Amino acid sequence: MLLTILVVALLGGFVLTFVLFYAVLFLLASSYLWVHLNARQLDIRVEGLAEKYEAGQLLEERVTVHNHGRLPRLSVMVSEKSDLLGHNNSRVVTVPGRGSRSWRNVTPCHLRGYFTLGPFEVTSEDPFGIFRQTRTCGTSEHILVYPASVELPGFQLFPLNEQGHKRSSQATHRITPNAAWVRDYSPGDSLSRLHWRSTAKVGKLMVKEFDPDLSDEVWIALDLNRGTPTGSGKESALEYGITIAASLARKYLEAGTRLGLVAYGDKPYRIPADNGANHVWRIMESLALMKAEGSQTVAQVLHRERELFGTHTHLVIITYQTDPELKATLHHSTRGGKTTLVLVDRSSFEDRAQPPASPEALLSDHPGSIYVVRKGDKLGEALSVARNSSAAKI
Repeated sequence: MLLTILVVALLGGFVLTFVLFYAVLFLLASSYLWVHLNARQLDIRVEGLAEKYEAGQLLEERVTVHNHGRLPRLSVMVSEKSDLLGHNNSRVVTVPGRGSRSWRNVTPCHLRGYFTLGPFEVTSEDPFGIFRQTRTCGTSEHILVYPASVELPGFQLFPLNEQGHKRSSQATHRITPNAAWVRDYSPGDSLSRLHWRSTAKVGKLMVKEFDPDLSDEVWIALDLNRGTPTGSGKESALEYGITIAASLARKYLEAGTRLGLVAYGDKPYRIPADNGANHVWRIMESLALMKAEGSQTVAQVLHRERELFGTHTHLVIITYQTDPELKATLHHSTRGGKTTLVLVDRSSFEDRAQPPASPEALLSDHPGSIYVVRKGDKLGEALSVARNSSAAKI
């Protein structure tokens, strides 16, 4: 356009045309200078970030834009780049000379995983929309979002009526993950041992008794075969399985039980049985990063890793389908150890109508517990009643 005005001015010789040419030239030059200077001498800092979060928690950050120049920076768009699902941290700010502007941004952590926050993009545009310039500012921060975990008070490795389970003749005064039975309250009993449901039912104070740990260690085997989990996002069979594994790990590790984890996904995960606070975070970090990209079924993994499981091991298998191969593998792989199956019914996560999983059909002679979880279930409730247990659990 500017060249056209210049040609007309030269050919026609009109003064007004030359005035228009210089006015347009001044407008373009000033607009370019505006954009160029408006995005410079800005510094962005982020505060308040933690290194670790849990899915479902809120990520809060305080962003401060500093202007080191003398002139104000007008209507600058500041946007944070991130691969965190749902993260939107963008503002249009005006920053005074030698001053700063701050704001607080909150993002829910929907999914587990390793995510990057930053750097920021600072975009300046002139008032006429002719020029636009974007600069990168600030640094990147990395956060780890652990899988969500829930309380599983009713989950037991040893159901009261489980065949082959020999309850100790003497209860332990130490609180273990395995509540065995209830009795009348006696003076001196800790209030933390009260069993409120039984108390309300019989109308007098009842306390819980606990079995001693009957297994030296607990192992969790998680199915990460690429062909099994269905659904998407946090409402997927995989995420239910990960949440169950995380919840069980916390339950038993916080009770002092030695616990190990094995899963074959994007890579083999084999975490030896141990206990303690550091081991909890080691397990949770692995669960945060796992992907269902394995080429082997959970039955094949159990057979391959059978040396991990001894006669004093209790194995918890989290899987998504009743596989005949799994049934054939169980007794051989665990070498006499006890097993608990947690079946996440993958059919309930599929869009098309599918008949629900029927674990009893294939695993009817399984000597251990079988828990079934479906989409929409509250895990604390679904994992409180075993399918092959006819007695009510306390």
